[in-house]
Amino acid sequence: MMMRGNKTKKGFTLIELMITIGILGILAAVAGPNLTKYTRRAKTSEAIINLKRLFDGSNSYFIRSQDMTGRDGSIIQPQFPGVGLAFGPAPGRNACCGQPADKCVPADSPGSPYPGAWNNSPWQDLGFAINRAHYYWYEYDTQGVGSSSAFTARAMGDLNCNLAFSLFERVGGVRPGTMEVLGGGGIFSSNPLE
Repeated sequence: MMMRGNKTKKGFTLIELMITIGILGILAAVAGPNLTKYTRRAKTSEAIINLKRLFDGSNSYFIRSQDMTGRDGSIIQPQFPGVGLAFGPAPGRNACCGQPADKCVPADSPGSPYPGAWNNSPWQDLGFAINRAHYYWYEYDTQGVGSSSAFTARAMGDLNCNLAFSLFERVGGVRPGTMEVLGGGGIFSSNPLE
């Protein structure tokens, strides 16, 4: 009698492969929207970090302004930069959409549509500039002098380029008597994932 060798089959059957592909498809369908939301949420950190930089720059400027005098030697009331004026949007409203990776091209890059966007007041007074690609554009409003000084720093963006904008805002003012710069209750946001 002839012995047949015990042959084992290696690999998967067609049905096993179809089941595996089906499971992977379901996982992708469930994970896709969550991944998009997670990615957008990570991008919002840019606005939060830069609003903190603007707040810190405002605080530093206000402290320095307590020792400023006018050209004629007169004492200038402490204030935030550009009192009574609104600055921005810099680098421009909805400037990021349509650019590479839907990010604003740095203002100092060759071919930038917004050269010198950060080279004026209040940005230089605040020590603020963005020299890398970014998602948001920024505004800075200030009013009052002395203990009635206040400012609002804003970051706005359109992360999915659908013309629905997100807004992040940080406000600050001065405590009467101590002339200490105070921040609002954190950062206000509206449509943060847009």
